[in-house]
Amino acid sequence: DCPLVSAFASSNEMFQDNQGALNDRFTFKFLPQYIEEKRNWMAMIKARGQGTKGVEFSQDEKITLEELTAIHELIEEIEFDDSAAEILWMLHEELRKDEMPVSDRKSNQAVDVLKAYAAFEGSAVVEAEHFVILQHVLWNMPEDADKIRQHILRVSNPMLDDINAGIDAAREALTTARTNIAQGMDEQQKL
Repeated sequence: DCPLVSAFASSNEMFQDNQGALNDRFTFKFLPQYIEEKRNWMAMIKARGQGTKGVEFSQDEKITLEELTAIHELIEEIEFDDSAAEILWMLHEELRKDEMPVSDRKSNQAVDVLKAYAAFEGSAVVEAEHFVILQHVLWNMPEDADKIRQHILRVSNPMLDDINAGIDAAREALTTARTNIAQGMDEQQKL
């Protein structure tokens, strides 16, 4: 017997479609990016050069089993009311229609994650704004992650969805303007 409390894994490949049950058992999924800042990259290389293979955590950065148990007890006290269940149902249906169904197991995990996120945000009840955390839970394939995030925002927080759409449009306009300016400069240099 192994009294497993938490498990973490890292992989360069995602599970295949026929391994949905295994995929469901990994609640959170993150897509790490390559290190972009020089100082962080240098710290990684220097640590490896000194023979350090992992990150050392101080005692106050570690969590004890007693603390983890207390967190689980706190999460049980968080309310997941009918309005939260309705949002989760609407999200479930929207994802199903977009051919990204959420399993029953993953839906149950979503409730636990939402309650935990609400607790860490200092709320006694799951609110619409807490659903944003599910962007790290509901996708199965990396190419679906952004679409899942968009669905979550559209269903749970339409105002934030509108803000993000405006930001995306502004980024696209900026990219287009930069391209046009660069092309104009190239044309002037040719003259």
